Amino acid sequence: MYWPVLFCAHRSAAGQPHAATKWVGIASANASRGLANVNGLILLSDTDTGEPLAVMDANLLTVMRTAGMSALAARHLARPDSRSIGFIGCGQQARGHLRALRDVLPHLACAVAYSGRLE
Repeated sequence: MYWPVLFCAHRSAAGQPHAATKWVGIASANASRGLANVNGLILLSDTDTGEPLAVMDANLLTVMRTAGMSALAARHLARPDSRSIGFIGCGQQARGHLRALRDVLPHLACAVAYSGRLE
């Protein structure tokens, strides 16, 4: 089954004449095809002219932003001497989170992960 999802954003701040739209397609059958289940694009446009300025891969940006927010939370909420971490799921998000969390939790020595499927 395929689920298209559309996220829209407005100008980021006064005087910043840009708007972004995030398009995400979710196809659960992609795992059996060896493809990512979630794929997306971000379109950045000039709000004065309507012209597109950039088309970007949303997959990497989404992983980096989500993992970055988790790392920020961990910096303030996790025990600074944490040595282990666990993940439910082993996809792009888990890998991105492990990379980001190693930066703010330098004592991590063990990662435990569970996935309902092979990836």
